[in-house]
Amino acid sequence: MLYIVSSELADLRLDAALSRLVPQTGLHGSRRVIAAGLALRNGRVEKASCRLRVGDRIEIAEREWAERISALPPRFLSRQGEYVFIDKAAGLHCVRLAGNAVPSLEGFLPDIIPAERGKARLLQRLDYETSGIVCAALSDGAVQAFRAAERAGRCEKRYITLLTGELREPAVVRLALDTASRRKSRLCDPTDDTTRWTEFWPLHRSRGLTLAACRIRRGARHQIRVHAAALGHSLRGDGLYGSSAGCQPLGGSAFESLPIDLELKNSASAAQESETPSSPSFFLHHGALFFPGGSCSLMPPWPLREDIIPCVRQFLEMLKRSNFEKVAPLCPDDTGDGATDYGRHASSCQPSRPQ
Repeated sequence: MLYIVSSELADLRLDAALSRLVPQTGLHGSRRVIAAGLALRNGRVEKASCRLRVGDRIEIAEREWAERISALPPRFLSRQGEYVFIDKAAGLHCVRLAGNAVPSLEGFLPDIIPAERGKARLLQRLDYETSGIVCAALSDGAVQAFRAAERAGRCEKRYITLLTGELREPAVVRLALDTASRRKSRLCDPTDDTTRWTEFWPLHRSRGLTLAACRIRRGARHQIRVHAAALGHSLRGDGLYGSSAGCQPLGGSAFESLPIDLELKNSASAAQESETPSSPSFFLHHGALFFPGGSCSLMPPWPLREDIIPCVRQFLEMLKRSNFEKVAPLCPDDTGDGATDYGRHASSCQPSRPQ
């Protein structure tokens, strides 16, 4: 769709103007469309806050976006009782955006589980850039059972990510989050609620980067990203919570000792990035989910080095709680052997040792 800015829309912000041009999208939906690179001003991606001028050309690239997403449809993994496990690729939203302008995992559900059309309800919302397991419930009872398991700390969600800097030892971040903002979550005071903590374990360190394993029990919006930044090790490529330095490309011999072949990943997505500047920029993969009603593991889709694969697989596939907690305990008075504890006795994210 193409719109020419009239005098009535001049001096308005791009998001406000778009919400008027496409009323069914709404203001928040307009911001999402802009952030996804789907609304161009004079052929360029702009911020939602940019001011318009008379004669500006506003183009919503719905068709191009749909074509790009269609190459990466979500994949059915398994059904266990009243739960369905789905593989979501990076570059796909979980829920329908306002106006249904962008493909989403919700939109694919009738094709993934046609026999349960209209029954499936997503239990998680991974970020657009995050890949991995998403679980859906097929009944209200299954939804309630899953939420109860989360509240009781009987749900484990394990992730693999690539952090900036070299994380030298396991760490626990106990800081609560304020997720009231529509765009960015904020750190708050420490919490004793263990289901709100994030644990990190370094799997491989090299050249200023760390391939890390993470575990959460419930999860809030951007939790791992915010807590990683609190450690001083934001996700590589995370422009929202990290520094611009962490978004710079690597080159030359730097690839030789990295756990992920970034050169291969970058070249594979170069065409997409040239057309869609907001394409996935960081590595975060939800690789294992365990709760009383089911369990599932899924290796990251990244070009991992062969010697790193066994370590990642071991972390993700230790699904039995008893076996896993021998390696990585989680309780109020034990954060693991040698773990640095963030937020235990302080209101800031400065590290302190467990006592």
